[in-house]
Amino acid sequence: MNDSDPDWNGDAPFGNGPDEEFTLDRDQVMIMTIAVEAGMGAAALGIGYYFDIPFAKSIHLYPPDWFALGIGAISALIAALIAIFIQRLPFSFTKQLKEDSNRVVSNLLGQCTRPDLIGIAMLAGVGEELLFRGLLQQGLMFAVPEDWLAAGPWIVTAIVALLFGMLHSISIPYVVVATIASVGLSVLLITTGDLLACILCHGLYDLVLLLVLVKPREITEEDEE
Repeated sequence: MNDSDPDWNGDAPFGNGPDEEFTLDRDQVMIMTIAVEAGMGAAALGIGYYFDIPFAKSIHLYPPDWFALGIGAISALIAALIAIFIQRLPFSFTKQLKEDSNRVVSNLLGQCTRPDLIGIAMLAGVGEELLFRGLLQQGLMFAVPEDWLAAGPWIVTAIVALLFGMLHSISIPYVVVATIASVGLSVLLITTGDLLACILCHGLYDLVLLLVLVKPREITEEDEE
């Protein structure tokens, strides 16, 4: 790709220039994923404990809320199908979204195996939901004035959605989709009260899209050693 390529917009967010693709090997991807996603989750739990924000109580493990988990799983599959459909629409916005997804996700995760992708999706679901739907969404509710309590969940949802979109600031289309996804996850938390349902929804959504966008590398004997 070069300056004369009509598909290149002059930006070089990955690599050192337009002629260089940003790639990491499998070990680097897994280390980065664990550090970032697990780090977000651990930070959220630590800050929540320090400031006495008991959002972990909204993780319904024993017993699990199967109805909420079912809603989370169905929501993830519907959202993933919508996302796949949108990327096939012949509009500049959707074409840019597809290009961004292929450029970032495929290049970054192209060396990963199918078990790697499963682990990455689940870590993203856990880490990002503990931070955004756990610490931030539930923590910010304590800052809402009493006069605004009725509208509080939706004000907080909007704030968290903007922050979530900024975390995924690959491009404007990517930010828009991430922001909308955040609103959906927050609504899931508000309606079910179960953070575990949000974790499942987020992780399953990411997994479906990763398996569609990335052609997993087959596991070799070297990987098993």
